[in-house]
Amino acid sequence: MNPFQAMQMLGNPQALLNQQLQSRMSQMRQQNPQAYQKMQEMISGKSESDMKQTCMNLAKEKGVDLSQFAGQFGIKL
Repeated sequence: MNPFQAMQMLGNPQALLNQQLQSRMSQMRQQNPQAYQKMQEMISGKSESDMKQTCMNLAKEKGVDLSQFAGQFGIKL
């Protein structure tokens, strides 16, 4: 990644998070296909708000406040 790309990514934290999410999803699919399949089943056919609520609930079960976490990057959920 060249410095210009890095500056653009830092200026757009949501794009950076999206890229990292895609990378993690790819790793998950390769490392644990069963967990990836389960995740796909959990979000299949859900609206954006339903998926958001599912993510919030799963994070809460693990002790993570996604709104607070995203807020550290200037993202409002």
